[in-house]
Amino acid sequence: MSILIKGLIMPSCCDGCTFSDWSNLHQTASCKLHDYDPCFADHSREYTDKRADFCPLVEIPESHGDLIDRDALNIGEYEREDDDTGTLEISLGGLLDLYHKMKDAPTVIEAEGR
Repeated sequence: MSILIKGLIMPSCCDGCTFSDWSNLHQTASCKLHDYDPCFADHSREYTDKRADFCPLVEIPESHGDLIDRDALNIGEYEREDDDTGTLEISLGGLLDLYHKMKDAPTVIEAEGR
């Protein structure tokens, strides 16, 4: 499961992150969200320049519409394989049904910045 923290700005490096802490043992930043693992190798100063490869933070665009659960739409039930090309297709009627399902889909994350 994940959480969204509204208003939190994506840090450019571990040093500027709310979720990092200094590790005296490793002499580098450690990540509170990743079991206090060191962000970089011992005595590395990289924590002032970039984020760790395992950084769990994901940026959501500042301005976005409502975010929905696409899997809940069951798109697969509308797809069929074309006999000639082998590609997946959706009929026009299926597209219209999906449009109405999307329009009425429950919102997972509300729109922001619009």
